[in-house]
Amino acid sequence: MSTRKVKRFQKKIVVSRARCYLSIRETDFLEDGKMNHKTSRFPVSLLTLSLAALASCGGGHATSSQPTKIVPPTTFDGTAYYDSVFERVSKEEGSTLSFDEKLNNGKLDDSLWWILDAYWDAGGQTDWHNGVRSRNVKYIQDGSSTYLGIRGRGNYCQDSDMVSAKQGRIKAEGGVIMSKNFLKPGRFEINMRPMPREGGVTAMWTYYCATGNEETSQNEIDIELGGDGQYTNQWCTTWTTHSMKETQNVDVTKIGYLNDGKFHKFTFDWYTDYQGSGKTWIDWFIDGILIQSIDGDAVPTTAMPLWIGLWLPSWAGNPYFDTDYMIVKEISYVEFDSVSQYCEEARGNPSYSHKTPSEIAPESVPYAETNHIEKLSNANFETIDVAKADNSYFGWKREESSMGNTVLESNGGDHYFTLNAANSTEEYHGEYLGQDVSLLYPGTKAKFKIDAKLKDTASSGNVEISYRKASGKTVGKTEVIAISSTDWNEISKDLVVPEGASTIHIAITSEEGGVSYNNASLKLA
Repeated sequence: MSTRKVKRFQKKIVVSRARCYLSIRETDFLEDGKMNHKTSRFPVSLLTLSLAALASCGGGHATSSQPTKIVPPTTFDGTAYYDSVFERVSKEEGSTLSFDEKLNNGKLDDSLWWILDAYWDAGGQTDWHNGVRSRNVKYIQDGSSTYLGIRGRGNYCQDSDMVSAKQGRIKAEGGVIMSKNFLKPGRFEINMRPMPREGGVTAMWTYYCATGNEETSQNEIDIELGGDGQYTNQWCTTWTTHSMKETQNVDVTKIGYLNDGKFHKFTFDWYTDYQGSGKTWIDWFIDGILIQSIDGDAVPTTAMPLWIGLWLPSWAGNPYFDTDYMIVKEISYVEFDSVSQYCEEARGNPSYSHKTPSEIAPESVPYAETNHIEKLSNANFETIDVAKADNSYFGWKREESSMGNTVLESNGGDHYFTLNAANSTEEYHGEYLGQDVSLLYPGTKAKFKIDAKLKDTASSGNVEISYRKASGKTVGKTEVIAISSTDWNEISKDLVVPEGASTIHIAITSEEGGVSYNNASLKLA
């Protein structure tokens, strides 16, 4: 027996940003009582509309003769506004685009995602980074739970597969995933722990260029962390062309520090008709708290893929680190009602090299390896080669006052540094190396340790620990720990970053004779 269908039509004329369109929602009522929705949109010239239609479009509002009163929410207003999203706009019932990616099967869903190998802007410096690479997309195993890990590798990474620029400098690289579907207005959300290292940008964004030229089409909505070299702020940005842009660098310290090692929920709600006003609108949230709203011509009205990952552009600072991770627990998208929320259709495959997650088969990494990752570079003193990025020993940088030398020594297969002071009558004639761990916040707790020994009883040297502002100015007193034995001894200290500081500086010295160092470590507690 054939299935009977009865069609019901809902018609609505909407004006948004000087654009009128006719939206027709067809509902097929099947014999079994199930409903199948399909919405069609037709741009309508004002000249072809009836006088009644023209009247309904007047004033830039929806069909109601009484314009909806819009009361802009106040930022940092708690979670009530976040929770009431579906009082402002209904969900698209039965949407095939909505999803909640929790890696329930321990893998990214092939039907939802591409993993990309790609390269884009480096601030005009073509050798600055190596783009985003599929090899940096990982599965993070935490007992029975699986998370998504995106690995960032900086200028100090010594992995054999790292790419070097022409001048020999190691090119930093990140990773990214992109949704297969072009997503429409809705709630976009990610529960993640950012990668807090200078030079890296942790981000969730939508993007689509309809023309191939961003001067005429750059549909984009951004959540970016770390782009200004610190994690007290979030960049909230929206574009429609390269010049039609609005961005807010929002101080979020009322909520907390985004580099606190905890997972935070980052959200934006994208409307093309906010509460029937005809306004395009975006709300950004952190942990359910509204931090910023933007409306106007910079808000896109075109469907876009969702992108998630980290990359290392030149404008984000110098990626002076070895390896670190952003970690994602959950990614979700809820499509808003397609009748009320106008959206231009778009489709296509990415121009970059792209494969499904099962084709890439990301490597699994234990959560413990990423949770308290080593923050010092060349911590085990395995190489004295000079990093081309900053002329350091892959993180250990000679201070200008150094007059001695540093030698790489070996005990079996284990290497260590020996710092030799110069034979001089100058007051400061030693050898001094230092390393910074930056982008910390006041109250950050860390565990530092290092092995050290004197070459002989006539030798002397120190480990010096200080806290600094981003400008380099020292906050408080420097702790000086003298090396006291010709045998290897471990120095261990619990550290807490004081108010006003964002960097831990570790210095190792030889004041007289020779002092050897090995097995350094600084891990956040």
